[in-house]
Amino acid sequence: MKATDLGLLRSWLEREFADAVGMSVAVSGSMARGDYRVAATGVVTSDLDLIPVIARAADVDLARAQLAPGLANLANRLEVACTAAITLMANYRQAPHAGYVTSMAQQPFVCDPLGLQQLPVPMPDTSPGRVLPWLVQPITYYLAKSGVSGHGQNLTKASLALRRLADDPLLASHALPEALSRELEVLQRPGISLNAQRSACVSALTMLVELCATELLPSSSEFLKRDAAAEPRDSTFLAVRNLTFLENQGLPFEQSAMRALPS
Repeated sequence: MKATDLGLLRSWLEREFADAVGMSVAVSGSMARGDYRVAATGVVTSDLDLIPVIARAADVDLARAQLAPGLANLANRLEVACTAAITLMANYRQAPHAGYVTSMAQQPFVCDPLGLQQLPVPMPDTSPGRVLPWLVQPITYYLAKSGVSGHGQNLTKASLALRRLADDPLLASHALPEALSRELEVLQRPGISLNAQRSACVSALTMLVELCATELLPSSSEFLKRDAAAEPRDSTFLAVRNLTFLENQGLPFEQSAMRALPS
């Protein structure tokens, strides 16, 4: 898909899921935020990320059956990987600071049988203790994922999420320790090795967590515990991924996650 075709994306998605029942489907990720990757040829290379929301866990099988052909059609039409993370309505409504929610556009649903766009938006708790753990979550998730696949790409995502945390207004009243500032500067150096990037990320994150003095989500605590113990990176990622999906989607990874590639 060319970047110039992105204006048609919503209409394509609306047609693909026009007959959906029992689930509302939203667009999230880089295509919703507008920071998707584009090759020199003008072709979009980022994944298309969808968040299908269901009312209860018993609706998973129906949602997966409806999503499978739609994801396959979209992957072939757009020539990009298409993912879906099936999400319980309660989790979507109760986690306004989760990254997949904050990545959504103002009117994110391309089909909405559950009427989510018409529901009153809950007033989010914006206290540091409520927001900061969700800002930490993507850092630890991408650090864990970088240990098993897409090392450079996932470390870059972790570094960007770390920078967002360090720059968040909720930390404005804290003076960043000199050691933390040095680690953040290391991440900006051109040509930094993957090992040095990972080490600086973990070191800076640890210092930021101490600075925040807030209780982390279970997935982030699990990553930091396992990383400090030098546990195998593949088992660390599986543990962190499973906890992250339960926090975000309210469902185990195996029930929630779907992916289709161009054939």
